Amino acid sequence: MTAEEFKTRLRQVTFWDVPIENLDVEKNKRQIIERVFSRGEWPEIKAVIRCYRELTIIEELKMVRSFDDMTLNFVSKLFHIPLNEFRCYDGRQSDRNYWGF
Repeated sequence: MTAEEFKTRLRQVTFWDVPIENLDVEKNKRQIIERVFSRGEWPEIKAVIRCYRELTIIEELKMVRSFDDMTLNFVSKLFHIPLNEFRCYDGRQSDRNYWGF
């Protein structure tokens, strides 16, 4: 899949803050992978999996600073990665909400 073909599979709603045509598939791979897995839909996730090597996706996902619980569990199960290998999981353990809101 070419870079231009890949970009046509991304939705502007997912990348509301940047024009998709301005994204560089290699330079912005962390931003693309993080945004698609946290805010994208299944067709976009499949496009990312087809565009990047699995090892690249896993490396980038492990370095993400923040995922909601559902996304974190989804990528953990999808790529068979233990939760404690994610950077955001370690940070989450120390981030306690004492006030309940």
